[in-house]
Amino acid sequence: MPTLKDFIARAANTSAGWAVIARIWRLDDKLQRLVRFAERHRATQKTEDFYSQVRSKFQDSSVRHGPFKGLKYGALESSGSSLLPKLLGSYENELHPWLETAADRNYDLIVDIGCAEGYYAVGLARLFPSAQVLAYDTNPEAQKSCAQLARMNEVDARITLGSFCDPATLQSLDLSGKALIICDCEGYEADLFDAATAAHLARADVLIECHDLVGRPITRDLIAAFEATHKVSIVGTTPDHVKALELALPELTGEPYPVRLYMVEEQRRAPQNFLIFEALNPAG
Repeated sequence: MPTLKDFIARAANTSAGWAVIARIWRLDDKLQRLVRFAERHRATQKTEDFYSQVRSKFQDSSVRHGPFKGLKYGALESSGSSLLPKLLGSYENELHPWLETAADRNYDLIVDIGCAEGYYAVGLARLFPSAQVLAYDTNPEAQKSCAQLARMNEVDARITLGSFCDPATLQSLDLSGKALIICDCEGYEADLFDAATAAHLARADVLIECHDLVGRPITRDLIAAFEATHKVSIVGTTPDHVKALELALPELTGEPYPVRLYMVEEQRRAPQNFLIFEALNPAG
């Protein structure tokens, strides 16, 4: 008789089944964040003072540091990830050196797959003021938040929102100009970037957050798909506690460790890889 694991294994090999599993995974992430939130409440006796102290540093609700400095968040919350690291500008700062070097590439098109509330879609629209941005997310609430963030930062005229992005969507793109594709889609990247898609993106730069922790060798497979047409760089994530201890930002200076951790915590389950694929023969 098939077991529950057998059922899950079969489901994981279908697009519809994987979509359901990914939703359950995100729900589990939310539950884990709630547990950590409760732990921090218990560990810090003066709870209200603790949180008001931290949030008072970000009353203007705009990004303080990094390539997206000045990005306005207003009263928006982050979708699927922590807000404070984004406001601080430490969020995924492992990518900042590359983003800074890429800032002079004058992309004509940016495609953000898994845009959430728009941190990258809107941030990149500000960083590349001539680029048109296609932002995809299957969560309708995330799409609404991204649209709101785009309006708040006056880049909404250059951002087009979409829902599901599949290989056919990517292969339909006009990539005659300079293009950057970025992706954070909870493991679906393993199916999205097949050999045909990688070939179509041969003249575009591609940045993918890999989710090997779902039990698939995604990093290995994507490198194999792109290595003939792109220069490949692997950037690993930094643990939250290391960022809390080592980041030299004014908002962190002199603060006790729990406050520093609260501000930089991205709450990843495990270390992850970012893959940066730079086109060997770029457009333009």
